[in-house]
Amino acid sequence: MTRDELLRLVTTNLDVRDDAEAWSQRPGAVLYSNMSTIRPGRFYLLGINPGGVGGSSIRETLCAEEGTNHFADQCWQPSCSTTCEHLDPITGRLRPEARVPMQERVCDLIEALGAAPADILSTNLTFARSSKLDKLSNPREWFRRCWPVHQALLRGVRPAWIVMLGYGEAYYFVTERGTAKGDQQPIGSGSAVAWHRRLSLPLGEGPALETRVLAVAHPGTRGFARAGLGAARRYPDELKDFIAASVRTECAV
Repeated sequence: MTRDELLRLVTTNLDVRDDAEAWSQRPGAVLYSNMSTIRPGRFYLLGINPGGVGGSSIRETLCAEEGTNHFADQCWQPSCSTTCEHLDPITGRLRPEARVPMQERVCDLIEALGAAPADILSTNLTFARSSKLDKLSNPREWFRRCWPVHQALLRGVRPAWIVMLGYGEAYYFVTERGTAKGDQQPIGSGSAVAWHRRLSLPLGEGPALETRVLAVAHPGTRGFARAGLGAARRYPDELKDFIAASVRTECAV
Protein backbone atom coordinates (compact mmCIF):
# COMPACT_ATOMS: atom_id res chain seq x y z
CA MET A 1 0.00 0.00 0.00
CA THR A 2 1.29 3.46 -0.88
CA ARG A 3 0.83 6.62 1.14
CA ASP A 4 -1.62 7.97 -1.46
CA GLU A 5 -3.62 4.74 -1.29
CA LEU A 6 -3.77 4.99 2.49
CA LEU A 7 -4.92 8.60 2.26
CA ARG A 8 -7.72 7.66 -0.16
CA LEU A 9 -8.76 4.80 2.09
CA VAL A 10 -8.91 7.07 5.13
CA THR A 11 -10.79 9.95 3.49
CA THR A 12 -13.25 7.62 1.73
CA ASN A 13 -14.30 6.06 5.02
CA LEU A 14 -14.02 9.00 7.41
CA ASP A 15 -15.48 11.81 5.33
CA VAL A 16 -19.25 11.59 4.83
CA ARG A 17 -20.87 14.06 2.45
CA ASP A 18 -23.65 15.07 4.86
CA ASP A 19 -21.19 16.05 7.64
CA ALA A 20 -20.50 19.75 8.09
CA GLU A 21 -16.81 18.93 8.61
CA ALA A 22 -14.58 16.26 7.08
CA TRP A 23 -13.61 13.93 9.91
CA SER A 24 -10.17 13.36 8.37
CA GLN A 25 -9.44 17.05 9.08
CA ARG A 26 -9.79 16.54 12.84
CA PRO A 27 -6.70 16.10 15.05
CA GLY A 28 -5.37 12.57 15.19
CA ALA A 29 -3.18 9.96 13.50
CA VAL A 30 -3.55 6.75 11.52
CA LEU A 31 -0.35 4.72 11.94
CA TYR A 32 2.08 5.07 14.84
CA SER A 33 4.44 2.95 12.74
CA ASN A 34 5.90 3.63 9.29
CA MET A 35 4.42 2.65 5.93
CA SER A 36 6.77 -0.31 5.48
CA THR A 37 4.99 -2.12 8.36
CA ILE A 38 1.98 -2.72 6.06
CA ARG A 39 3.33 -6.11 5.05
CA PRO A 40 2.90 -9.72 6.22
CA GLY A 41 3.85 -9.91 9.88
CA ARG A 42 3.21 -11.75 13.12
CA PHE A 43 1.56 -8.92 15.07
CA TYR A 44 -0.88 -6.03 14.70
CA LEU A 45 -0.60 -3.62 17.65
CA LEU A 46 -3.93 -1.90 18.24
CA GLY A 47 -4.57 0.85 20.77
CA ILE A 48 -7.80 2.74 21.43
CA ASN A 49 -7.18 6.26 20.14
CA PRO A 50 -4.38 8.86 20.08
CA GLY A 51 -4.19 10.77 23.37
CA GLY A 52 -3.77 14.45 24.00
CA VAL A 53 -5.50 17.49 22.56
CA GLY A 54 -5.11 19.29 19.23
CA GLY A 55 -2.23 18.79 16.83
CA SER A 56 -2.05 17.86 13.16
CA SER A 57 -5.03 16.40 11.34
CA ILE A 58 -5.58 12.70 10.70
CA ARG A 59 -5.00 13.11 6.98
CA GLU A 60 -1.71 14.94 7.65
CA THR A 61 -0.50 12.33 10.16
CA LEU A 62 -0.85 9.11 8.21
CA CYS A 63 2.28 7.40 9.54
CA ALA A 64 5.59 7.71 11.34
CA GLU A 65 8.79 8.46 9.48
CA GLU A 66 10.49 5.51 7.83
CA GLY A 67 12.31 3.31 10.34
CA THR A 68 10.51 4.80 13.35
CA ASN A 69 7.55 4.20 15.62
CA HIS A 70 5.84 6.92 17.67
CA PHE A 71 5.87 4.74 20.79
CA ALA A 72 9.66 4.54 20.67
CA ASP A 73 10.83 7.60 18.77
CA GLN A 74 8.40 10.51 19.16
CA CYS A 75 8.72 12.90 22.08
CA TRP A 76 5.59 12.94 24.24
CA GLN A 77 7.03 15.27 26.86
CA PRO A 78 4.72 18.27 27.51
CA SER A 79 7.51 20.72 26.68
CA CYS A 80 8.45 19.12 23.36
CA SER A 81 9.20 21.37 20.37
CA THR A 82 11.09 21.13 17.08
CA THR A 83 14.27 21.91 19.04
CA CYS A 84 13.39 19.49 21.84
CA GLU A 85 16.37 18.54 24.00
CA HIS A 86 14.97 15.02 24.34
CA LEU A 87 15.65 14.28 20.67
CA ASP A 88 18.99 12.97 19.45
CA PRO A 89 20.49 15.79 17.32
CA ILE A 90 21.87 13.32 14.78
CA THR A 91 18.98 10.88 14.30
CA GLY A 92 16.14 13.20 15.35
CA ARG A 93 14.69 10.34 17.38
CA LEU A 94 13.73 10.32 21.02
CA ARG A 95 16.40 9.39 23.52
CA PRO A 96 15.21 6.17 25.26
CA GLU A 97 15.62 7.71 28.71
CA ALA A 98 13.17 10.48 27.73
CA ARG A 99 10.24 8.14 27.03
CA VAL A 100 7.18 8.75 29.18
CA PRO A 101 5.83 5.78 31.22
CA MET A 102 3.27 4.77 28.59
CA GLN A 103 5.97 4.62 25.92
CA GLU A 104 8.22 2.57 28.21
CA ARG A 105 5.41 0.07 28.83
CA VAL A 106 4.54 -0.33 25.15
CA CYS A 107 8.21 -0.71 24.16
CA ASP A 108 8.58 -3.29 26.94
CA LEU A 109 5.61 -5.21 25.50
CA ILE A 110 6.99 -5.05 21.95
CA GLU A 111 10.33 -6.36 23.20
CA ALA A 112 8.54 -9.25 24.94
CA LEU A 113 6.89 -10.10 21.60
CA GLY A 114 10.35 -10.43 20.07
CA ALA A 115 9.81 -7.52 17.69
CA ALA A 116 11.39 -4.13 17.11
CA PRO A 117 9.15 -1.04 17.35
CA ALA A 118 9.99 0.05 13.79
CA ASP A 119 8.92 -3.35 12.43
CA ILE A 120 5.49 -3.82 14.03
CA LEU A 121 2.36 -2.21 12.59
CA SER A 122 1.02 0.07 15.33
CA THR A 123 -2.26 1.94 15.15
CA ASN A 124 -5.44 2.78 17.09
CA LEU A 125 -8.99 1.59 16.61
CA THR A 126 -10.12 5.18 16.16
CA PHE A 127 -7.81 7.74 14.61
CA ALA A 128 -9.25 10.80 16.40
CA ARG A 129 -7.26 12.44 19.18
CA SER A 130 -8.74 13.03 22.64
CA SER A 131 -7.50 12.96 26.23
CA LYS A 132 -9.98 10.15 27.03
CA LEU A 133 -12.22 8.01 24.85
CA ASP A 134 -15.32 9.38 26.59
CA LYS A 135 -14.22 12.90 25.62
CA LEU A 136 -14.63 11.92 21.96
CA SER A 137 -17.99 12.67 20.40
CA ASN A 138 -19.69 9.46 19.22
CA PRO A 139 -16.79 6.98 19.67
CA ARG A 140 -18.79 4.03 18.28
CA GLU A 141 -19.29 5.91 15.01
CA TRP A 142 -15.56 6.61 14.92
CA PHE A 143 -14.95 2.88 15.44
CA ARG A 144 -17.38 2.07 12.62
CA ARG A 145 -15.80 4.50 10.12
CA CYS A 146 -12.23 3.51 10.94
CA TRP A 147 -12.90 -0.23 10.82
CA PRO A 148 -12.75 -0.62 6.99
CA VAL A 149 -9.29 0.98 7.12
CA HIS A 150 -8.25 -1.63 9.67
CA GLN A 151 -9.68 -4.39 7.51
CA ALA A 152 -7.48 -3.25 4.62
CA LEU A 153 -4.42 -3.01 6.87
CA LEU A 154 -5.14 -6.43 8.33
CA ARG A 155 -5.35 -7.87 4.81
CA GLY A 156 -1.83 -6.58 4.27
CA VAL A 157 -0.41 -7.94 7.53
CA ARG A 158 -2.56 -11.05 8.20
CA PRO A 159 -1.21 -11.27 11.75
CA ALA A 160 -1.18 -14.38 13.90
CA TRP A 161 -1.97 -12.12 16.87
CA ILE A 162 -3.82 -8.82 17.24
CA VAL A 163 -2.30 -7.28 20.37
CA MET A 164 -4.76 -4.81 21.90
CA LEU A 165 -3.76 -2.11 24.36
CA GLY A 166 -6.75 -2.25 26.70
CA TYR A 167 -9.69 -4.63 26.98
CA GLY A 168 -12.72 -2.41 27.32
CA GLU A 169 -15.06 -0.95 24.71
CA ALA A 170 -12.53 -1.13 21.85
CA TYR A 171 -11.82 -4.81 22.60
CA TYR A 172 -15.49 -5.71 22.50
CA PHE A 173 -16.00 -3.81 19.25
CA VAL A 174 -13.24 -5.81 17.54
CA THR A 175 -14.28 -9.20 18.89
CA GLU A 176 -17.91 -8.53 17.93
CA ARG A 177 -16.78 -8.09 14.31
CA GLY A 178 -15.77 -11.76 14.12
CA THR A 179 -16.66 -15.23 15.32
CA ALA A 180 -15.07 -16.35 18.58
CA LYS A 181 -13.46 -19.79 18.64
CA GLY A 182 -13.77 -20.80 22.29
CA ASP A 183 -13.96 -18.74 25.46
CA GLN A 184 -11.63 -15.89 26.30
CA GLN A 185 -8.95 -16.87 28.79
CA PRO A 186 -7.48 -14.64 31.52
CA ILE A 187 -3.76 -14.22 32.10
CA GLY A 188 -2.61 -13.43 35.60
CA SER A 189 -3.38 -14.51 39.12
CA GLY A 190 -5.95 -12.45 40.98
CA SER A 191 -7.06 -9.58 38.74
CA ALA A 192 -6.21 -10.42 35.14
CA VAL A 193 -3.54 -8.36 33.42
CA ALA A 194 -4.57 -9.67 29.99
CA TRP A 195 -7.05 -11.84 28.07
CA HIS A 196 -6.65 -13.96 24.97
CA ARG A 197 -8.98 -15.74 22.59
CA ARG A 198 -9.17 -17.17 19.07
CA LEU A 199 -11.13 -15.22 16.49
CA SER A 200 -12.22 -15.64 12.87
CA LEU A 201 -12.37 -12.11 11.53
CA PRO A 202 -13.92 -11.12 8.15
CA LEU A 203 -11.77 -8.58 6.33
CA GLY A 204 -14.24 -7.29 3.75
CA GLU A 205 -12.44 -9.03 0.89
CA GLY A 206 -10.89 -12.47 0.54
CA PRO A 207 -10.74 -15.15 3.25
CA ALA A 208 -11.43 -14.39 6.88
CA LEU A 209 -8.43 -13.87 9.15
CA GLU A 210 -7.91 -16.76 11.56
CA THR A 211 -6.10 -15.04 14.39
CA ARG A 212 -5.82 -14.68 18.13
CA VAL A 213 -6.43 -11.56 20.18
CA LEU A 214 -4.22 -10.70 23.14
CA ALA A 215 -5.74 -7.80 25.06
CA VAL A 216 -3.41 -6.42 27.73
CA ALA A 217 -3.93 -3.86 30.47
CA HIS A 218 -3.88 -0.43 28.88
CA PRO A 219 -0.38 1.06 29.25
CA GLY A 220 -1.71 4.43 30.38
CA THR A 221 -1.71 5.54 34.01
CA ARG A 222 -5.37 4.66 34.59
CA GLY A 223 -5.11 1.32 32.78
CA PHE A 224 -2.17 0.13 34.86
CA ALA A 225 -3.83 1.31 38.08
CA ARG A 226 -7.07 -0.58 37.27
CA ALA A 227 -5.07 -3.76 36.62
CA GLY A 228 -3.38 -3.44 40.01
CA LEU A 229 0.00 -2.66 38.45
CA GLY A 230 0.39 0.75 40.06
CA ALA A 231 3.08 2.97 38.58
CA ALA A 232 5.20 0.11 37.19
CA ARG A 233 7.11 1.00 34.03
CA ARG A 234 6.95 -2.56 32.63
CA TYR A 235 4.40 -5.30 32.14
CA PRO A 236 4.49 -8.10 34.76
CA ASP A 237 6.50 -11.28 34.34
CA GLU A 238 3.39 -13.48 34.27
CA LEU A 239 2.30 -11.82 31.00
CA LYS A 240 5.80 -12.11 29.54
CA ASP A 241 5.93 -15.78 30.56
CA PHE A 242 2.68 -16.38 28.65
CA ILE A 243 4.04 -14.53 25.62
CA ALA A 244 7.27 -16.56 25.70
CA ALA A 245 5.45 -19.88 26.12
CA SER A 246 2.46 -19.36 23.81
CA VAL A 247 2.66 -16.28 21.60
CA ARG A 248 6.27 -16.37 20.40
CA THR A 249 6.32 -20.17 20.18
CA GLU A 250 3.11 -20.29 18.13
CA CYS A 251 4.30 -17.58 15.77
CA ALA A 252 7.58 -19.41 15.20
CA VAL A 253 5.84 -22.60 14.06
